[in-house]
Amino acid sequence: MTPPAHSFSLRAATVFGIGYLRPASGTWGSLPPVILCALLLLVGAPSWLIVLAMATTAVLFTAACITGGDEAEARFNKKDPGQVVADETAGQALALLFLPALAYESTQLAMFTLVFAFLSFRVIDILKPWPMSAMEHVRGGWGIVLDDLAAGLLTLGIVHAAAWANVSALDDDTIRALRRAGSVELAELVAERTGDTIDPDSLIIGFARRFATYKRANLLLQHPEVLAALLANDDRPVHFVFAGKAHPADNEGKAVLADVLAYGKTSAANDRFTFIPDYDVAVAQAMYAGCDVWLNNPIRPHEASGTSGEKSALNGGLNCSISDGWWDEMADGRNGWTIPDSNSTDPTTRDRAESAAALDILTNEIAAEYFADGTPWSTAWLERMRDNWSSLGPLVTAGRMVADYERELYRPALNDVTG
Repeated sequence: MTPPAHSFSLRAATVFGIGYLRPASGTWGSLPPVILCALLLLVGAPSWLIVLAMATTAVLFTAACITGGDEAEARFNKKDPGQVVADETAGQALALLFLPALAYESTQLAMFTLVFAFLSFRVIDILKPWPMSAMEHVRGGWGIVLDDLAAGLLTLGIVHAAAWANVSALDDDTIRALRRAGSVELAELVAERTGDTIDPDSLIIGFARRFATYKRANLLLQHPEVLAALLANDDRPVHFVFAGKAHPADNEGKAVLADVLAYGKTSAANDRFTFIPDYDVAVAQAMYAGCDVWLNNPIRPHEASGTSGEKSALNGGLNCSISDGWWDEMADGRNGWTIPDSNSTDPTTRDRAESAAALDILTNEIAAEYFADGTPWSTAWLERMRDNWSSLGPLVTAGRMVADYERELYRPALNDVTG
């Protein structure tokens, strides 16, 4: 029996008639997510809304293929007929699911990213490299859409890799302006919530995470005289910003937080050692945008991952960390600084040694490089920021994670099913 000419499942599978457009119906079918994403970027929509819009589009049109695929193949008497373009719509939406952070910095970068993602997806979808070509042999609607979803994931990885590889094209003034804007935003939030004043041109070092004892938020206090000297230097002003919470039942964690609060009130802190209370998303966002350095000094090897440092890296912050968690895998000597860990088995000796090492790096390497030209964000600092973006940008995103799942788990599982 021939399906009704205007059944909803068939209309959805053809993306409500777009699949009948010629030539190149698949190209037409790829356009709706690109147009929707462009409109959202142009009106300044937040990144979470764009992710939600692309995810919803991918899910809905994947469902359209699954539910309408058999009907479409019966109606047009062909496997994966050209009139069905919901698969292209779903795949293209998946390719735009997590845009590179740089796409949000300017309209020009946003539009370039969308065009690049669109063209890359079309090329991959047309060429269908393995295993996408094998996915077409799956029966029914899944056979129509699986290869396009795989093409979308591959495009997602390519877009991120290409975006971060081109950070060298960003000129010094643009980077400085972006970083200073973030510093000003953080300074305004700190003034509003604490009454403290932050000079946006100072070297801002951030520490924001759960106040668990192994994370050692108070590590630098092991050598208060060295820390005080660092905070007293008006030629190279440094400001520490702390935020986070201890678990209500963690009395030791609350004691660490109390140490940080107490030091910030001393004259030695020189009004450059701030704790922001009531840690929330707004504080986190401002710190990621405004902190030049992200400090991480857990007891090795207790750090499971340390994703706050990854978020800082995406925003141009440079990590200064113990070699633990993700930093142990991705530090290369140019994209940040690694604090040497002590071999001592005595906790007191270990903490004092690692505190001294961290302060030495902060004083003689980080602050020195930041103000190397006599002003903030020296040329050497900006080069390190570019190294940070190009080496870490493609690796610390959800897009890379999803692509890893596809390559290492989903694709092998599919090969087991399809033989």
